[in-house]
Amino acid sequence: MFAGMAGKSISDCTARIADIFLYLEGYRIRWPTSFTQLEIILGDYSNALFQEGAPHGYAARFLSALRRFAPALCCYANPVSSCS
Repeated sequence: MFAGMAGKSISDCTARIADIFLYLEGYRIRWPTSFTQLEIILGDYSNALFQEGAPHGYAARFLSALRRFAPALCCYANPVSSCS
């Protein structure tokens, strides 16, 4: 899942993925059942990070972690990409 990554990067990716679950739980949002719902939730999550004053790179690190954790989601969003 995290091939070629150092330990600190792995723990950061894992923490960023855990954050989305905490966000969903905190706002009592059900896990999406479609890519459209997922896109909306991820957009709302990114907006919440901005509104809460999170560092600008925080959302980027989350998206990077998501790409490593679930690369198929990135392929769906950008079917022309290499999906790697």
